[in-house]
Amino acid sequence: MEPIRLKQKDIKPLREKMLKDQNYICPLCNRTINIDRCALDHAHCRQGGDGCVRMVLCFFCNTLLSKIENNYKRNLVPYDILNTFLVNTFPYLDKKYTNLIHPTESKSKKKKLGKRKFNKVIKHWKKIHPKAKKPIYPKSGNMTKQWEIWIKETEDLK
Repeated sequence: MEPIRLKQKDIKPLREKMLKDQNYICPLCNRTINIDRCALDHAHCRQGGDGCVRMVLCFFCNTLLSKIENNYKRNLVPYDILNTFLVNTFPYLDKKYTNLIHPTESKSKKKKLGKRKFNKVIKHWKKIHPKAKKPIYPKSGNMTKQWEIWIKETEDLK
């Protein structure tokens, strides 16, 4: 069957017809599709496709599908490996985590000194040290030992 080139004005009526034929259900997630929040899934010519339309997808599934398709092609992943990956993804996501924490997730990240806390400490500081030069907000925004002490003093007064 010879492909038919659509015009831009054909998109909306085609999408509405296809969506009706699909009972307004996304074929990937089985959720109801809002007619204003959907996309005509098609094989992009820039990525080696022929431009032919497949179905109407919800925006979420269209975006996720395009990421999967683009990356497996870009990384030259054979289709059988992609298929195995997709079949195994859902059971993998259900697996329990170990008790080992990855080094990039360390809790030793520096605490930030929020402006609200800073202002509370300064207000307290002015009462206790009316003639002393007030501390300045650290350029890094990071919490220091001294700031932790001053914050604790301020909270102890409450």
